[in-house]
Amino acid sequence: MGSFTTRKIRGSKTLGQRLEAVRRRKKFTFDEVEEATKIRARYLKAIEDDNYRALPGPVYLTGFLRSYAEFLGLPVGEVLKQYKTERSMAVPSAKNKSFRPTGTVKELGFAITPKTIVVVAVGVVVLGLFSYVGWQVKRFSSPPPIELVAPESDTVREESVMVRGQTTETAKLQINGQEINVDTEGYFSQKVGLKRGVNTVEIRAQNRIGKENIKVLKIFADFEAPHGVTNN
Repeated sequence: MGSFTTRKIRGSKTLGQRLEAVRRRKKFTFDEVEEATKIRARYLKAIEDDNYRALPGPVYLTGFLRSYAEFLGLPVGEVLKQYKTERSMAVPSAKNKSFRPTGTVKELGFAITPKTIVVVAVGVVVLGLFSYVGWQVKRFSSPPPIELVAPESDTVREESVMVRGQTTETAKLQINGQEINVDTEGYFSQKVGLKRGVNTVEIRAQNRIGKENIKVLKIFADFEAPHGVTNN
C-alpha cells in the first residue's frame, strides 16, 4: 500500500500503540499471537509500529487488524474505524521537494467569462456522469473479485485452515460448495477441515447475472492422524 506515517493526535494513542499496550497488558509475545492468528510476527510488529509500508496491502492489513482485534478482545469495528481515521490523516513519508519554474508564465490567451465557467461546469458534470455509468456497467457485468488474506501458506500442520478474504458485498460466495456469508463490506471468513496430504479448496464468487470468479487453493496438511485412523 502507499507509504505513509501516522500523525499522532495529542493526548491519544495511535492504533499501533493501542494494540501494543493491550498485548503487553495481557502478556502475549509475538510468537504466541502468530500461532493463534496465523499472522507473521514481523507483520504484527509493523502494525504496532504503525509501519504500514512493511505490510502487503490494504486488504491484507484490514484482515490482519480484524484477526488481531478479535484475539486481543477489542471491538473490531472500533479498531477498523480508528485505522481509517488515521489513514485519512496520513502524511507522505517522502520529503516534499521545492519547485521553481524554469521560465516565465505567459498570460492566458483567453478570458474567463460566466459563459466559460458554465460550459466547463456542464462538461465536468457530463464527463463525471458518463464515467460513473461506465463504472457501474463494468462492475455489474464483471465477475466479482476474490482477494484472499488467509491462509498465507500452502502448508499447514493442523486439521483445519481459516480462509479469509474479500469480494463484493453483493456476491454469492461458496467455499467447496458451501454457501458463505459476506458482510456489508464484502469480507468473509470460514474454517475449512482438512485431511492429511494435499487438499483442494475452491472459492467461488458469483454476481447477480451469473458471472463467476473461481480461485482454487492447493493446501498440504501435515499432521499426525489419531491412533488407528488413516486417510485414504
